[in-house]
Amino acid sequence: MMSINKLLVIVNSLANLIDDLTGDDFDMQGLAQFQTLLKGA
Repeated sequence: MMSINKLLVIVNSLANLIDDLTGDDFDMQGLAQFQTLLKGA
């Protein structure tokens, strides 16, 4: 079973990887919202 700490590390890594993605304005707005959701802000 995966620990909460490991899951948080994975979620934070995914949120940080979003910064490396590119796309049109619509895609980037969606990715920014997804990143905010992942970071819990």
